[in-house]
Amino acid sequence: IIWFILYATGIYKLNIPMTLLCGVAVAILGVFGDLIESRIKRGVGVKDSGNLIPGHGGMLDRSDSLIFGCITAHLILTIGGIL
Repeated sequence: IIWFILYATGIYKLNIPMTLLCGVAVAILGVFGDLIESRIKRGVGVKDSGNLIPGHGGMLDRSDSLIFGCITAHLILTIGGIL
């Protein structure tokens, strides 16, 4: 939905195919980032990556999907000539 809002506002010169590509790619790789972070925690035998937010697995659990999602968005927008 965010990508369609960016398209509709005209802030960036996005077209519909680029909007769809970014939305789908960021969603998929965001989940991939979460899975990789969980795998790393399992590998080292740690349940939580920190105790700043008790019961939530730590700050890394709150931002793990952003790591892959933001990098993906930036690469697609740079390669597409938007940024």
